[in-house]
Amino acid sequence: MPKVTIIIPVHNGAAFLPELLDSVIAQTEKGWNCICVNDGSTDDSLELLNRYADRDDRITVINQPNGGCGTARNTAMQHVKTPLVTFADQDDLLHPQAFETALAAIESAGVDCLCFGFSRFQAKPVIQPITSRPTVVRANRNGTYLITGRRSSWPIFVWRHIFRTDAVRSIPFPPISGGEDQAWMSELSWNNLTWASIDPVLYFNRERPNSQSRGVSRRYIDNVLASYRWIEERAKHYDIDRKWLRRYIRHMRFMFMLSVAYRKLLRK
Repeated sequence: MPKVTIIIPVHNGAAFLPELLDSVIAQTEKGWNCICVNDGSTDDSLELLNRYADRDDRITVINQPNGGCGTARNTAMQHVKTPLVTFADQDDLLHPQAFETALAAIESAGVDCLCFGFSRFQAKPVIQPITSRPTVVRANRNGTYLITGRRSSWPIFVWRHIFRTDAVRSIPFPPISGGEDQAWMSELSWNNLTWASIDPVLYFNRERPNSQSRGVSRRYIDNVLASYRWIEERAKHYDIDRKWLRRYIRHMRFMFMLSVAYRKLLRK
């Protein structure tokens, strides 16, 4: 029986999708499903996805009108039947031992959410084989952990985690592309979930100067600001200190707009 499902939202991703899907198929752990949601692509993405699904019946393709990355992930979550779920962005890559290592670590730790290492790349990632069982560092309930005496916040990228499906299925992503990771991970931190991390790099994030998260388009800015409003709205379902939440969101808005201004200066 498959143990883990990887969810891949796709929007005009034909340029890099083959590399990602090849890295999924090459996993040393064979018990997986892959749900790819074609989110209104206008390039060859849907045709490419269907070719891969014809080659490997572990790959499922869902086609829908464009609704954003968050909407695509919500659609896919409705179809997950495995006890564990993870995510990938369409232009990234997996370590060939990613599923094997993450599955062993989350089962060993007995937690709901496991974070693993990642590395950024441009042309080709440097992939080191994993030859020993990694050390698991358990986290506090609020999503922070202690390493060598230094307290650190939990990483917000969903693609560097593996989750127990039953623990996260009921938590929706906001229907946007940009800021959806931070909104979703914020809500996870308000639930009574258990967390742990391992160091090995299992995920490779492609650096592209024109990628959405590095761009400064009006749509991207609007989506990130919408994610903060989503956090405020979802927080109403939890017993959270409202003063703390307002300070937290003001700080996030300020830091985000500061980063936007910095990126615009670099482009001049």
